[in-house]
Amino acid sequence: MTRSFWFSLLTAITIMLLTVLACRNAGPPATEPMETELPFETVLKFPDGPVSLSGTKEQATYQGLDLTVVTNQAKTPQTADALSSIDYDENLVIIADWGLEPTTGWAVTIECITQIKRDVRVIVRLVEPTAGGTLITHPLHVVTVSKTALTTRGSLNFVLVEGDKVILSRDYFVP
Repeated sequence: MTRSFWFSLLTAITIMLLTVLACRNAGPPATEPMETELPFETVLKFPDGPVSLSGTKEQATYQGLDLTVVTNQAKTPQTADALSSIDYDENLVIIADWGLEPTTGWAVTIECITQIKRDVRVIVRLVEPTAGGTLITHPLHVVTVSKTALTTRGSLNFVLVEGDKVILSRDYFVP
């Protein structure tokens, strides 16, 4: 047998051995964590009902926009009668609040809530009027989410998002 035969055979065996070892050590393919949509229920919305999108500005200003997560009765705002009947052992409350505005036509609507690992994304639609009646309004949307729907609990990062823009991010502990 020739030298080239033995060299080719040794090369082929080495390649097969390396392939087997590489596949054995690779483990299962890495997967991205799945995004879970969290069902929610509206407790309070002002203005109540749909708001016309005609006459709105293309880009809303985020000044005054806030996100609050209430995880137990002790943290319930004193003025929030609508939150007093919620079972905080089973639910948490998410409040998207735009504060006091000088005219009518402002609205904030929570459209979707999702979770990936420790990030909870609260996706909102904002309506800011180009004109409106003179009346101080307080646009807000208050929803409940079942704690059992969360894929994980503990220290969670709640992120308020409109479109592809992150407006703000806050950490809350969810027992």
